[in-house]
Amino acid sequence: MFRRRAIAAALAFFAGTAAAGAVTPYGFERHLRHRNHEPRLPHPEILRPDDEPPLSSGFVMTIAKPAQGAASLAGVDLNLPRDVAQRLAECWNPPAGDDNEITVRVQFSRDGKVIGQPRVTYVKSTARDALVDSLRAAFADCAPLRFTPSLGAAIAGYPFAIRFVAGGAKP
Repeated sequence: MFRRRAIAAALAFFAGTAAAGAVTPYGFERHLRHRNHEPRLPHPEILRPDDEPPLSSGFVMTIAKPAQGAASLAGVDLNLPRDVAQRLAECWNPPAGDDNEITVRVQFSRDGKVIGQPRVTYVKSTARDALVDSLRAAFADCAPLRFTPSLGAAIAGYPFAIRFVAGGAKP
């Protein structure tokens, strides 16, 4: 009988303290599992396919064909990712036309060489094949680019998506 009363009293004590603020007998608050403390799921894109996929890493930029007589980056070590696009635009000689836009995806190695082949993803021009050929010639003329050691280490293998604009198109 005494044992039953002791057990009932202990249960009442712990039930009361749990309701009174989750205080343990030692005075510490009990750790409640919050949503941001839960471990991440290993592959959320598989378990929740409705969520948007993460943004791809890499560089996305638009560059207009520089005017004749503008400052050139030829013979200079490139230090910024935007300098890469500017140097390629300097080498590019697009065909004559009103609207010439082309987007290319490309990756560079640490020493400035193009990894694989530049992939043309968008072309807007009346002379489509001539525009693609002119951009491929620009890569052949400029490559390998001269990177500073820090830029080469930072961008090696990262994809560049560069939109080249010439003529009357707006950048």
